[in-house]
Amino acid sequence: MNNHTHEHTSYTVNTKKIWITVVALLLTTVNLNASSVPNTGRIWNYNIITADISKDFGIITIPGFKYEYLRYLSGVKDESKGALADEFFIGPYFKTNIGKIKVMIPMVYHYMGFPGTPKDSDFSYNHNLDIFPSFLYKHKKSMLQWRIFFHNTFYSTIYKYMHGKESKAGYSLLLKFRVRYSYWLSKRTALSAGDEVLYGLIENNKVAAKTGPGFTENGFDANRISAGLVLKITKNFTISPYYLYETTYAKNKITAKKDLTSKSHYLFLILKYNLKI
Repeated sequence: MNNHTHEHTSYTVNTKKIWITVVALLLTTVNLNASSVPNTGRIWNYNIITADISKDFGIITIPGFKYEYLRYLSGVKDESKGALADEFFIGPYFKTNIGKIKVMIPMVYHYMGFPGTPKDSDFSYNHNLDIFPSFLYKHKKSMLQWRIFFHNTFYSTIYKYMHGKESKAGYSLLLKFRVRYSYWLSKRTALSAGDEVLYGLIENNKVAAKTGPGFTENGFDANRISAGLVLKITKNFTISPYYLYETTYAKNKITAKKDLTSKSHYLFLILKYNLKI
């Protein structure tokens, strides 16, 4: 058996073992019935396209969507919301190195659209400016990445439907901090796991906070734990399927404390393609 055949066989066997492990983990973890808050099954997709114009500058675009296909409330199956959100990012990015650490700083316009649910047909959207520097360190087969995401919301139309008000301009800031570790099993496959914390830093006090469609609420907003694979299809194209578990929180109007408001289990799929211009 030549080296190429041996590598292909090992890759296939390792990939099968990984998928069996991931599926088994999901089956033992996901219990949508046992929760007093909404417990959902969802799909989340980002298609990341980067175009390098020079060695330290480029353009990034990211279309994406979220979809809910399953929902339980207090052990009872409820009507799922279907399409949750459409997203689109576009803007420049800058790249540099600090020693052995690769640094990438995108600064993008971020559109978020929120289709109506089966119970509510109203459509809303918002406009945002996002800046999210990321740092990447590689050592042998290990890769550590951390990212600080500044999500600045300037405009939202949700308040027309919430309070009968017209579309509202304002400002809020949501900070997202993510750490991800990946280990390369071969040249084409890596195991990857990470955690992301979302925290509202600046709240617009002129209207009611509604993180997501509206302006961000101050304080701890959500946590996202994820685990999955990075599959390098070609030098410039990767597919990354993850299981992502998200818990969200909102301020209780009576106690003023943050309460758990939902648990969501995502199939999170990232397709990433790099172009050289």
